Amino acid sequence: MKRASLNTPNDWLSWAEDRSIPEPNSGCHLWLCAVRGKKGRGRRAADPRPMACVGGRSGSAFRLLWEGVHGPIPEGMVLCHTCDNSLCINLAHGFLGTQKENMQDCAKKKRQWLQSASSFEVPSAKFTPELLEYVRAVYTPRHPEFGSKALAKKLGMSRNAISMAINGHTYNRTGGAQ
Repeated sequence: MKRASLNTPNDWLSWAEDRSIPEPNSGCHLWLCAVRGKKGRGRRAADPRPMACVGGRSGSAFRLLWEGVHGPIPEGMVLCHTCDNSLCINLAHGFLGTQKENMQDCAKKKRQWLQSASSFEVPSAKFTPELLEYVRAVYTPRHPEFGSKALAKKLGMSRNAISMAINGHTYNRTGGAQ
């Protein structure tokens, strides 16, 4: 792809079109170039975020595209996404809102949970209270059948998920959020 001069909204739209592919069922325009994985609470380990570098600025491709077409995002506002597909850069799926509105939208779509919610109520939770109780009861360090490696393989989880649950880093002893 040649380096483009991005002076008008149409230049930006053409730039995005060259770097994405439309997904006909959802209307998303899926980014085909560089992505960055991001780790954190409530986020998959490799939740890809479209990245771009344009005119000396680097960052979220969706945000750069939005600002190239609509202008700067006003102070106190954030760029929200209606489809929640992290690879989507379709401007029709974006809107401006406050951080509070974005978090309310998150909660409404069950993408995020309240801080006081039980860890077991998190949509991406790997453990049920019963499974956690079982793992903590049978866990024996370096045991061929009940060590973290063996339990992870048996339960289809990562060794890290097992270790963090056993040590109370992910689920505290009462099952509430840490």
